[in-house]
Amino acid sequence: MSKSFYGRYENSVSNRRISIPAQFRDKFSLDSEMTVIATHWRLPNIIVYPLDTWNKKREKMLSPDISEKEKLSIAILSECASEIAIEGPGRILVPQFLLDYAEIKDKVIILGSGDKMILWNPEYFEKHIARIQQLYKTYPDNTDLLL
Repeated sequence: MSKSFYGRYENSVSNRRISIPAQFRDKFSLDSEMTVIATHWRLPNIIVYPLDTWNKKREKMLSPDISEKEKLSIAILSECASEIAIEGPGRILVPQFLLDYAEIKDKVIILGSGDKMILWNPEYFEKHIARIQQLYKTYPDNTDLLL
């Protein structure tokens, strides 16, 4: 199984190609077959899973033990999913419809988020972080939010 992704990187986008940071490429298991599944969800970003991680999520969808909400979430993710082979130097060719959805043009933030990577338009990412920081300030005792 692929290992977890953590960290934040900024890269260029060239001809729809985005380089996966070397620190992330090293986390891919052999079972991932150097392939990713890219999709989107509610926020304007692109979610990228190693193939082996994605397959585990799909298996979970077939389980009779998951809720209807979880089944719906996985179905929505699947409808917009694209399978992408990682090119030799560690780049992925992202479908135009996903780049358009996330409004990613020439720069991208690549955020490690546990079992997945999230690709952000840098401007939207900064706004997202600002919203989270503002939400954090609204709690009367912020120390409860610390790990």
